[in-house]
Amino acid sequence: HSHKPNLSIINCISKNNSCQTEQIIDYVNISTIDYTEQSIDIYEEKLSNIQQILHENSILLLQEREKLFFVYQKLINDNYLNDNQRINYINRAIQLGEILIEQYNIHLKHSSIYPKIFLTDLANLCQTAGNKSRAKQLYQKALHLWKLDYGEYLDYTEFYTKL
Repeated sequence: HSHKPNLSIINCISKNNSCQTEQIIDYVNISTIDYTEQSIDIYEEKLSNIQQILHENSILLLQEREKLFFVYQKLINDNYLNDNQRINYINRAIQLGEILIEQYNIHLKHSSIYPKIFLTDLANLCQTAGNKSRAKQLYQKALHLWKLDYGEYLDYTEFYTKL
């Protein structure tokens, strides 16, 4: 049966070595993204299934969370949500974003690829949600990283207005 070769990979990264085949298939066929609310539900469910299989600090789990974060972003920016839905998704994105920050701190602490755009996006969401002090912290961290990478090549005026 064709899914056998995946077993060993999964066993290496799974919390326990007793994996059921349908979990493996579920994990291998990660869904393609479309941005309807139904597909977001499916996506969240997929993430929670993957969370049960993978180690908390697994890179695969990080990537899956990133994907969902950007799905939220896209949905929030697409303006066809009503205010309640918007606030709901902003809060979900912020919650997920905070988990992602913890993960990035583990995997990318001193890496130049620390996701500056993500930090900036998350800061934006916090600002929109009215959490000014958290937004400020995140903008500061992002600004620091942008400057480390780009020095004076960039215009940081927009950042300074937010600090």
